[in-house]
This record gives sequence, C-alpha cells and structure tokens, in this order.
Amino acid sequence: MAKKKTANSVADAVAAAPDPAVPRPRLQRLTVRNFRAIGNAPVTLELADIVVLVGPNNSGKSSILRAYEVVVQQASKEGELLQEDFPNSTIDEKNPVEIELETVVYDAKAPGEKWIRTDPTSGEMFVREKWTWTQAGKGKKVGWDVAKGDWDEKEGPWGAAGVAQPARPEPHRILPFDSPEKQTELVVKLLKEVLNERIKGIQKRKEEADDDCK
Repeated sequence: MAKKKTANSVADAVAAAPDPAVPRPRLQRLTVRNFRAIGNAPVTLELADIVVLVGPNNSGKSSILRAYEVVVQQASKEGELLQEDFPNSTIDEKNPVEIELETVVYDAKAPGEKWIRTDPTSGEMFVREKWTWTQAGKGKKVGWDVAKGDWDEKEGPWGAAGVAQPARPEPHRILPFDSPEKQTELVVKLLKEVLNERIKGIQKRKEEADDDCK
C-alpha cells in the first residue's frame, strides 16, 4: 500500500520544484579525483553545450560520466558510491574520492546568496560544490563560501539533496551498445526536453514584451 502524503511532504515537493520561468542551472566544470579509473591526479573537464569524450579503453571516459551522474542525482540511489567506484575497488581513507562541480545558476535565491560568485565581466553567477567519500554510500557535500573564500564544512548550497536535484541539469546516457530502438527513444526524449525549454523561453519573452506594452 502506498504511503499517504502528508501536508508537509506535499509542501516540500512544491518548494523543491524549479520555477519553470527560470532556466535550469548549467554545468560549467567537473573535477574528479580517486574515482574508478581516475587516480590521485585530478581530471578537470570544462563543460559546454556539447561535450565529446574521446580516448582509449580504461582512460576514464566512463568514470567521468559516472561521476557526473553521482553528483547530480544525490537524492537517489544513483548518488551512492559502490565498492567498485573506488580505484581498484579498494577504499583508502587517506585518498578519498572527491568530485567537485561548478555550476552556472540563474536564480541566486535557489542555492543561497552566500554561495554565489558573480563574474564582474559577464554577470554570470557560479556555485561550487564538492563531495567526498571515505566509504561506500552517500558522500559528504560541502559548498564554497564566497565571503570566506573557503569550503564550509557544515553546510552547502541548496540544503537538502532533494531540493538540489530538480534544479540541476539532468544527465542523459546513451550507450553505443543499446538497441537502435532504445537509442531512438532516448534521443527523442532529449530533443523533447530541449524543445520544451526553448518554448518556455519564448513564452517568457513574449509575456515580458506584452507587459512592456501595457
């Protein structure tokens, strides 16, 4: 029997839902250390609208994709590390798994203003987060406090993972060995989401133009 939702749980779900009029945050930079095929030397990936990973087997392509999925799905089981996610499937507390994410946001209130770094030239707003694992399961998240210029060990942007997850870009994985039908389904889903985002943007600009004419 499904558990009945309380008034508080419904209110939390509504609060966690992103504002459809505000663009979803955009990934800017991903840094990974001590994760699967990636060793103690960190790998940093600058992210754009389209990112293509090219390299030989065991060079870290799948590790980067898995790291990306882990940090943007913290509210689900996909946000937990398994023993096999540690290098050589060996947990070394002196060399913990670290995944750092920098995100461009469009609403300073969503993550909290203390976490926002604003670029003086472009006006873009950036948020930095870091997750650390010394054992399998959920990682410890910290946020970069802009005012202090250091990581805040007690809290982080967005608060609970369930609030952050719907606000972050959604990962899409299309595997080369999936059936053509599966690949087609995933591509169509991705294109629909892109079109919906574009339509929302057009509707918002039209509403703003109508307001200016009044």
